[in-house]
Amino acid sequence: MEASIREAIEESGSTLISRDPKGDSTAQIQQIRDMIADGIQAIFLCPVDWEKIAPALTELKEADIEIINLDTQVQDREEVDAYVGSDNINAGVICGEKLIEAAPAGGQVVILVSTTQNYIIHRLNGIGETIAGNGVDVVER
Repeated sequence: MEASIREAIEESGSTLISRDPKGDSTAQIQQIRDMIADGIQAIFLCPVDWEKIAPALTELKEADIEIINLDTQVQDREEVDAYVGSDNINAGVICGEKLIEAAPAGGQVVILVSTTQNYIIHRLNGIGETIAGNGVDVVER
């Protein structure tokens, strides 16, 4: 995703600055504050934590910076100027279908989750609805 965005941004004559918070929401907020201080005009934002990012959204809005939210939605979508992402419930349905296809006799599965990223919650809902009654038993989350 970053490579595609970078290509489009650079073709327009602008510069893309990217930062990796390495899964740390506090680091991400500080990186955003640093970019605000550097005078960015817009941000493509994939929040580490869809709730904890709220203070940074307020600061971006106060600085009149466009917010394009990517993939993991922020909690309050009214705070962003645009959202670009997958239909994560459908992605979960597809995963559930592939699981059933791979194990037609059913079986037991363990699902690893991260509740700080809502796209995972939506995908889990899609998987759960799809595998229900199909012989696949979720034994642990």
